Amino acid sequence: MFCDEVKVKFEAGKGGDGAVNFHREKFVQKGGPDGGDGGDGGDIILVADENINTLVEFLTRKSFKATRGERGGRNNMTGARGEDMSLKVPVGTVAYNEENEVVVDLVQHGERFVIAKGGRGGHGNAHFASSVRQTPDFSEMGEDGEKVEVRLELRMVADVGIIGLPSCGKSTLISVVSNARPKIADYPFTTLIPNLGVVDLSQFGGDRGQSFLMADIPGLIEGASEGKGLGDDFLKHISRSGILIHMLDCSSNDILKDYVILRRELELYDSKLVSKVHIVVINKIDLIGKELSDMLVSDLVKKHPELKGKILAISAVTGKGVKELVFKIWKGISKRSKKSEILKTDTVKIYRPHLQVDPKSVEVSFMYEIDARKLTVPVAGSVVSPAVMPKRKLFKAKGKRLEQIVNMTDFDKEAGIRRVYDVMKKMFVIKKLKGLGAMVGDYVKIGEVIFEFKG
Repeated sequence: MFCDEVKVKFEAGKGGDGAVNFHREKFVQKGGPDGGDGGDGGDIILVADENINTLVEFLTRKSFKATRGERGGRNNMTGARGEDMSLKVPVGTVAYNEENEVVVDLVQHGERFVIAKGGRGGHGNAHFASSVRQTPDFSEMGEDGEKVEVRLELRMVADVGIIGLPSCGKSTLISVVSNARPKIADYPFTTLIPNLGVVDLSQFGGDRGQSFLMADIPGLIEGASEGKGLGDDFLKHISRSGILIHMLDCSSNDILKDYVILRRELELYDSKLVSKVHIVVINKIDLIGKELSDMLVSDLVKKHPELKGKILAISAVTGKGVKELVFKIWKGISKRSKKSEILKTDTVKIYRPHLQVDPKSVEVSFMYEIDARKLTVPVAGSVVSPAVMPKRKLFKAKGKRLEQIVNMTDFDKEAGIRRVYDVMKKMFVIKKLKGLGAMVGDYVKIGEVIFEFKG
């Protein structure tokens, strides 16, 4: 089964919680804090694999979740890291986020990309020990793993793409020159999905190791760029091909019109396609003979002078002209600039859009006034009673690192809450709130948690 587009949800593993523990040893009355950090959560990694040519595996399973990190232990023992989840996708897979922006384009075999990063393990209480806080009795909780929903789209990475109207012989050609075995019949739209095949030039007298990838695209009809027929679904697969073969059926009633239709549909779908290297192939010449095929070539050149030297007449069934076509394609491929060096398999890129800004920067802004008596969520660090001060201003503090600390705070521990206030002071949140006119008792929202401003 072929699938070239699917929506998938990925959730990386949650980080393990930090431990709260104090060293206990015989004859040592007051051991210091030795709670270890939690392990990081597992990542979800997309891996491009040239041996896969469909996204069908993601049809039966639409969500993936990596394992969480383990809790920290005593004696400063760090918890085990969550296991990464590596998912194989075809070379040519593009991932789009919910805003339809390209997250990654995997075009090389072995290329790896962290689509969802595991959460950081929480620090144990040993991490927070200092000269002024010698026995911290709190730790951090593990950070949640990243959650993303992406649309995966496959755009085949073939050196050559064959396009043509239905039943012009595209599938026959690719079956003759490559290892592809598509369905072949004498009725329109026999090919319902793109076919990929490796063309080995040694079979045609070339050198061993000379080969290229060819794609056979389902038949186009007039209006394909607007969604008619099957063409609109699969035209995207030729966007990466450096060379396009325009296949024409010499038994057609109007071969000149067929060529115009193909060119127009390409331009309407994507104007960049017409600037690629094109080879026009007139197929099925075994049905009409050399004299008529030469006449068709001449007519095409008269109507389209730019095609001079770019037209070949062949018979995919008998093999006539096929060898010449294969080497003409190879010559065109050799002229094109070489692809960039293949990435090493240990090269891993990570999708971290929030790091496009300084993670430690914090934006503070006024939101609106609220009635504290009607607030339905708990307020961290609350001291001033809503009955005493019902009307309050609500501010918002936004910053990646600040929100991360809040999300990893155990609010059952008063010491953990005090730490958040210390962080707010160090990150100048308190100063910015004062500058905006915040009074003692007003509220500041960080992530999903509301804190009372203490001045």
